[in-house]
Amino acid sequence: MLEGCAFWPAEFAAGYRTRGWWEGVTITQMLARSAEHSPAKTALVCAGQRLSYRDLVQTSDRLACLSAASCSFVGVRMASRSRPQHPSNGEDQGKIMRLRHC
Repeated sequence: MLEGCAFWPAEFAAGYRTRGWWEGVTITQMLARSAEHSPAKTALVCAGQRLSYRDLVQTSDRLACLSAASCSFVGVRMASRSRPQHPSNGEDQGKIMRLRHC
């Protein structure tokens, strides 16, 4: 956990794990697992645009390759905190997922 991050209260965390809502995996791991098991399944629907898990992983990986240098240039490094602001659309979700590579 990053320094300064607040943990969820123990009773909330335990309840979420019991219900299967939390699995102890990162978003990156969850996306990779979903893409491996169901690559053609719809991962994201927004404004009439549909992306499969395969498409979302490929888009985020491609953008990550293109943006690794730009992330470094603007000071985003491993374990950095970021809070992107963007409109909610399918194209921008790929941009958000690329931050998992920085």
